[in-house]
Amino acid sequence: MLASLLLSKCMCTSSSGALSSANDDDVFSIVVSSLTLSPFTALGPAAMAFGNGALIVLIFVGHVSIVVVVTRRNSSEVDKSSQMTNGSEPKRNRWKSTKNSVGAYIVQRWVALCTSPQAIALRFPNLSVGGAMFLVPGLVRGFVVVFGDMNSTPLETIGAILSTVVLFFYTSVILEWLIYRNLILVGLQEIDSNCFATSAPLHFEPYESRHPFAPPVPKWLASVAFSRDGRWMPADKRNSFGKLVSPLKPSFAHWWLAIPLLNIFTTLLSSLPTTSTVGCDALQGIITTASAAMSVALVAVRPHRALIVSIVAAASLIVVAVTSALGLACRHGLVSLDELLSVCSVLSYVALVGKVYVALLPNLESYILQLSANVASVVPSSPKTFRKRHNGKTASPVIARDASFASNLNSSGRKQRHHKTTRQQQCTVLNQLVEAICVKRRSYAIEDI
Repeated sequence: MLASLLLSKCMCTSSSGALSSANDDDVFSIVVSSLTLSPFTALGPAAMAFGNGALIVLIFVGHVSIVVVVTRRNSSEVDKSSQMTNGSEPKRNRWKSTKNSVGAYIVQRWVALCTSPQAIALRFPNLSVGGAMFLVPGLVRGFVVVFGDMNSTPLETIGAILSTVVLFFYTSVILEWLIYRNLILVGLQEIDSNCFATSAPLHFEPYESRHPFAPPVPKWLASVAFSRDGRWMPADKRNSFGKLVSPLKPSFAHWWLAIPLLNIFTTLLSSLPTTSTVGCDALQGIITTASAAMSVALVAVRPHRALIVSIVAAASLIVVAVTSALGLACRHGLVSLDELLSVCSVLSYVALVGKVYVALLPNLESYILQLSANVASVVPSSPKTFRKRHNGKTASPVIARDASFASNLNSSGRKQRHHKTTRQQQCTVLNQLVEAICVKRRSYAIEDI
């Protein structure tokens, strides 16, 4: 977002307020754009758009192919060992005989693939999603530059259009439909009769303690630096396909699209071929207003699990807003170019430190939770405890089911044992039971594939 803004033709390059002359022959622009937007910058905007679109497809298809090959190889080995042991033929894929719609068939195969042990081990589709999100700004910039240039050839225009189709398909079908709706929302809306409920879906589990990180972390620091209410579990599925919503609270899961859309919007405006004073003032004013408004919304709503994540996201948007405003002031001679670059550099480094901490936050939370003596379980011991913690709010089906299951486990344990079982022992028994269920489900998934 910031790189696109600095490479805008409306950004001044001298203290006198001259407009930027950045073009394909500008060495600085090529280096910055190659590192932050696209490796095809030196080949022109058409190559930037089409190349980034092709890379998005290749990364996703390659990741899927690796997961499918590994899954089928392991499945064939399991079938052979089962046939040699039991003397029976391997089970046929029951999905081949289903009469469901094509969409339902695709969803079933997709869910089975993404929840397989091989996909979880290969971090599918999180790794490919991360690579695609990095390439999106370069694709958008190349598309806008090609359509804004009257000298673009028909071949360049076709390549830019194809790249836009790829971006729309990837966002709407892969990210929104397959990953968000059928992997994440299904976990939040899970019911007991669901056929995929034999293993725990990705869902949000609240902490039992109000201050799970204290000690060793002070309460005032933990309330800002770590998650406040809970975390997404199981951890393997969170690392596999929960990248979109893992920083967010379950009630704000739909906010996963807010920052990417603002990034695309800022890149689009920054790439418009406008050099007039009125046009540049309008574009930079819109970028400044939109970034500042989103920053205020993040601070006010605080959709992330950890307050520090909302603060870092808001600070990053403030950097964009300040840079755009200073660029506008620089063109009118109100500030010098040195002042603009100095402020932009300082704010960028501060935001970078915050982003590094946010990236390390999940691992740091797991480490602190292991050290904390106050955390015995991330599942509430009873539905009563869950309702009290959430102030009477209706629990999601998955969390309510987990709370009810934990309560039943506690009552049955009291009937079977005459001595008082500690909470730590209950947690151990529950974890063993969940692991056994997950192993059984994974074996079924391998046989189905």
